Amino acid sequence: MTDEQIARLEADVQMQEAQEKSQVDLERARIDEEERQERLRAEEVQRLADEKLMMSSVIQQGLPRPSIIDPKMFEDVDEATGEKLSHAEKLINEEMLVLMAHDNQNYPLKGMKASKLPKLACSKEQYSLEQL
Repeated sequence: MTDEQIARLEADVQMQEAQEKSQVDLERARIDEEERQERLRAEEVQRLADEKLMMSSVIQQGLPRPSIIDPKMFEDVDEATGEKLSHAEKLINEEMLVLMAHDNQNYPLKGMKASKLPKLACSKEQYSLEQL
């Protein structure tokens, strides 16, 4: 064999090695992309699960809820007995009102328009168990 033929064979071997290396690199890139896509899908599933945990149980379970929230439903007097509500009962009613308004704002019922959603401007006070 002449030097020219040996040089061609070496060049052919180098070219084949380069092609094999590029095929291996492409395969690695494809595997890396599949792993990335799988990781992104898993992260999305986890994010949705976390969001669901943050929803109220009414929204989580798909229970019926009022489309119109009237703050008068939660007045200081029990309509059935005519007695005044205790401080704890008032706080519970206030919390229910806030939860219902929040749910309707963030998860509106079908057919609800944003302009018709109730907006609460009350600030929530923090109480300790001793105060209750």
